[in-house]
Amino acid sequence: MGERYFAWDEITEGLILLGVAKAEDEDKRRKKQAIADHASKIYCPHAYLILSYQETLNDSEKIKFRKHYLRKVTPNEPDVIILQDIKDLVLFLLITPVSPQFIHFFHLPIVDRFLRALIIYFQHYVEIWEDLMQERAATMKKAPNPLARGHRSRYAEEMRALRCVLGREYADLILGCQSGPQYHHMMAGKKRAITQSQGEKDLRIFEALTSTAHRVVWIALQRKHYNLIGIVDIDVRDPKIAYLKNALLIEEEMLSQLGIRVGILGHNRSDYDIMLMPNEVEEPTVEPTEINSFDKKILETRKSVPMDKISDMNDKDGYKLSTVTQYKKYA
Repeated sequence: MGERYFAWDEITEGLILLGVAKAEDEDKRRKKQAIADHASKIYCPHAYLILSYQETLNDSEKIKFRKHYLRKVTPNEPDVIILQDIKDLVLFLLITPVSPQFIHFFHLPIVDRFLRALIIYFQHYVEIWEDLMQERAATMKKAPNPLARGHRSRYAEEMRALRCVLGREYADLILGCQSGPQYHHMMAGKKRAITQSQGEKDLRIFEALTSTAHRVVWIALQRKHYNLIGIVDIDVRDPKIAYLKNALLIEEEMLSQLGIRVGILGHNRSDYDIMLMPNEVEEPTVEPTEINSFDKKILETRKSVPMDKISDMNDKDGYKLSTVTQYKKYA
């Protein structure tokens, strides 16, 4: 075996062995590429996605945070708490390491709007919960009044409106709208799309976002009601959800079979003209009857009363019958 020499590589900043066969380098390169291209097939929250946080800081950590992480306020700026202050504190309290990609994603304006909507939603939710708890404690020894629950319907309407706002902001996130296309699971960069979903990438970003968003909302609400802030799975078997799903996705010819009305969708085209105006239906003509309703009522009254009683009525109340006769005469 011949002599071998080592040399210093400026690129890798290490020693390399001269005279190594190219086949060995090719095998190593292929092995590294195979390891790098391996993707996890398990699409569920893994243990490494459970983030841990510090609850308090000691004196040295407070000094470090104030020196390197605390937002500096110029004399001309208002010295108030903004969303960025809470985000900086949450990231500093984070013990579990996260990727730089998530750090950039966490500071997007679209994420700020989502967090703001989340804080508004849970703030109103906590206020309603506190009011209902006080109401329950006050009426614990009293009989419930079913007529005094109108405010609960108002609460439900307010929460429904806030859920719509929150859902819109979250939909912008998962669709990669505005400044977030590169974080979409079907995008490998800002402009290059791929044909296979990157489930692991999507999982890492949004599981971390869920955890940090929970901590942001909790700190924004003065660290109260930690267990009330969270995610609850909806019941997809709810009739309202099934109705909306069918109304949005089902074929038009199936709408009438399910009794769902979506404008004129699903109606027969023969019932409309070329301008999609409903065809005029000829109304049946009603022939005039020989006896009007007033005469018919008098005849029914006479048939139901015996003749001898009619003669007595004519003697006693002659003026009534004469009045009716005059009315018919001059009508």
